[in-house]
Amino acid sequence: MALPISYALVGRAAVQLADGGWRYTMRQLYYASCAEAEIGPSHAAANGEMALGVLVVLVSLILIAFKPLFGALLALGVLIFLLGLLHRLTYHRPAGRLLAMSYPEFTQRFGSMQLTGLIREIQRSATATATGGSVLVCDSAETASAVTANIAKAGLQNMTILSASELEEHTTAGSVLVLHDASPRGCALPLDLRDAGYEVVDCGLRPAAVDEQSMQVIQGAPARLPRDLRPLLTDDEITWLLSGRRVELATLSPPRLMGLVRAAREGETQRSPVVRAVDPSDGVRDAIVGV
Repeated sequence: MALPISYALVGRAAVQLADGGWRYTMRQLYYASCAEAEIGPSHAAANGEMALGVLVVLVSLILIAFKPLFGALLALGVLIFLLGLLHRLTYHRPAGRLLAMSYPEFTQRFGSMQLTGLIREIQRSATATATGGSVLVCDSAETASAVTANIAKAGLQNMTILSASELEEHTTAGSVLVLHDASPRGCALPLDLRDAGYEVVDCGLRPAAVDEQSMQVIQGAPARLPRDLRPLLTDDEITWLLSGRRVELATLSPPRLMGLVRAAREGETQRSPVVRAVDPSDGVRDAIVGV
């Protein structure tokens, strides 16, 4: 369940994203607003079981003079209460999120709001790559724009940020950092660049780094893979993608997104001609969740 998305709610989400001078895209604002609208996990059924158990125990006390009936009702009430308590303690949020509205509807309704920090247009990278500089390739122009707008704020210098479509016309560098969604198309990008002759450090989102309880995991229709991803992903990760689940970089707040870029920059020293597989133990999940 979710609260209705209102102008006030979007405004609150925008203030949180911009806190500290960060900038954000409309898609980041969309996901932040949907998260703001989410109602916490429902324990109504478990609470009802616990209340019923207490009620049965109280009824048994009224009938305490009737020993057999008292004992049976007391045991039943305690059992019902404990079952409700167990259900409450073992509740897990269902995998995948039901978003409050679609992205096109969100942009149509709230796209004209004047909000501090909102990136209105796709920003082209103006950072020149000096000798020894890093080239960061993003799987979308929108992600590249978000990184470009925050690169100075994050204190990351000497980087060129490009979308995948801009790579050939802007650089012939042999090594690149790759930032992408945890999606079939995103996870295929490092392998595509490897096949094109680049040395790749894959520092994008991978299913292995996804925490389904805290991150906005989108559940879609069963997916098809654009290519064989086994050189990069485990069988469990491939199954996760085939199920239709995905996590977009836009679900991350600006500080967390730039934390992932920083992890990419630090991981550049480990690059090799073969795609380096990102493991959660590399600190990538820490960068994402901000711990």
